[in-house]
Amino acid sequence: MRRALPYLILLLSAAGSFAAVWWRAQPVRVALRVLEAARSEAGLDEVLVDAELVERVRRVELVRRMSLDTGARDKLLGALAGDVGPDRQYPPAERPLRQRERATRGLRARLSGACTAERWPEGGAAWVARITSSAGPGQSPLPDEVVAEQRALRDRLSSATSVRVRCERGEVGMLMVRGPGLGLRVAEIFEPRRATGGVGIETSPFDPAMK
Repeated sequence: MRRALPYLILLLSAAGSFAAVWWRAQPVRVALRVLEAARSEAGLDEVLVDAELVERVRRVELVRRMSLDTGARDKLLGALAGDVGPDRQYPPAERPLRQRERATRGLRARLSGACTAERWPEGGAAWVARITSSAGPGQSPLPDEVVAEQRALRDRLSSATSVRVRCERGEVGMLMVRGPGLGLRVAEIFEPRRATGGVGIETSPFDPAMK
């Protein structure tokens, strides 16, 4: 038994190292799987997407976009409640499907050719900070309810993992969160240049404005 102990320790150490490498590479694998699904005939599958978070992020982005044109409290809160935008025409149970369809079209339009992916924590942090920040230049002040939802989103996304996908044509950033079990699911797909200081309001393939 004593002779076997060093070998057992070595085996456990090797297994731990393998698990650490596998865990660290998981976001990259998921990002490429999302891209592969978007390019398939079926499009993005629901198991790859956190529909609840996608909807929350989409509403905050819509409020921020509307605040460029109006400061009307009722209109901004209507957007936060999901009562504004093209998705109103769909029953709530159908909206996640429509969001995945838009994301599929958006990824197909933005990316083509061979692609690579890498972890990108600074990009994800910058994007979360952007969409949960107070109103910027040209935007009306946001109602307290919107600010509270931004704060809740910031807390929820504080543990999110970010990946940058670069293709022969185009690139995107992806925010992922833990789903049931140990799997990762996409909560947001965004433009890298806007996360790192590009001008203009944010756009996302999950957004209803993406036709």
